[in-house]
Amino acid sequence: MGHDIAHLQCYISKTMPLLHIFILSVVQGLTEFLPVSSSGHLALTPHVLGIADQGILMDVAMHVGTLLAILLYFRRDIWPPGAAFGAHAKPPSRSARYRGTR
Repeated sequence: MGHDIAHLQCYISKTMPLLHIFILSVVQGLTEFLPVSSSGHLALTPHVLGIADQGILMDVAMHVGTLLAILLYFRRDIWPPGAAFGAHAKPPSRSARYRGTR
């Protein structure tokens, strides 16, 4: 897996300037939450700017990056409900046993 990521980084750095990657990232970030396809914007951006098409691999990388950013941003809203399931498996505290509650 690590070799594949290094190969991908090498491929991207040889085929696409960082400025193009930055522009596509900004377009992806700004259009992801609009009620239109952010994939469509990624497809149109190279044609509008007159740059080379980034290909499907870069499109997928943009979407994975967006997903990771969303998960990171909402991590406190996402993980505590999942952690609550484990809380029910804990034995009741000593004071809760005396009150008759968990």
